[in-house]
Amino acid sequence: MGLLPNMTIEMVMGKRLVRTRVLRVLGRDVYLEALPDIESELTPLPGQAFEMVWMDDETRWSQSARMKDVLETLPIMLVNLEGKARVSDKRQVPRVRVTVPVEYGIPHRERYLTTTLDLSVAGLRFPSVIPLWVELDLSLVLRLGPETLSVRAKVVRADKTAKDFRGRQGWETAVRFLSLGYRERGILEQFVRSHLKPKVSRG
Repeated sequence: MGLLPNMTIEMVMGKRLVRTRVLRVLGRDVYLEALPDIESELTPLPGQAFEMVWMDDETRWSQSARMKDVLETLPIMLVNLEGKARVSDKRQVPRVRVTVPVEYGIPHRERYLTTTLDLSVAGLRFPSVIPLWVELDLSLVLRLGPETLSVRAKVVRADKTAKDFRGRQGWETAVRFLSLGYRERGILEQFVRSHLKPKVSRG
């Protein structure tokens, strides 16, 4: 799975993992959000090689990159990808059938309210009240009990035909989260684990 705009990635700098966000992808050139002041000393020098890692649903990917330039006036880092993306870890992401309120919409446009069909730390499915399309960026607000999470997501599957969901017409839509902070991921993992059905041992 390749890099996409708004995707959260980590730069491997020695023994440190530094988190940033993809702004734009042009061929093998990738524009990244500059590191915050507190971590700016970890910014690679032009010509310096490093590894980039990111998650895509069930898979952790890794790819070599080399710093091309730091556009300090913006501020943006421009890196060049080298070789091909490699699978560094593949594991099953638990997904639970759970109904929680989710508000969604295109950023800065009209918003809609529905409930989820299922949920994992990688993404969710929900019946959209309007037809959506693959690759569309959405902003979501999830209400998980006392916690409210605001996340960005990308549509990875969208039905073209409406179906009946709980007595209302809707278009089944699946999204993948693009950017999750440590706090958001922790809340999601705890929520998903709390709704997993315990395995029944057969003896």
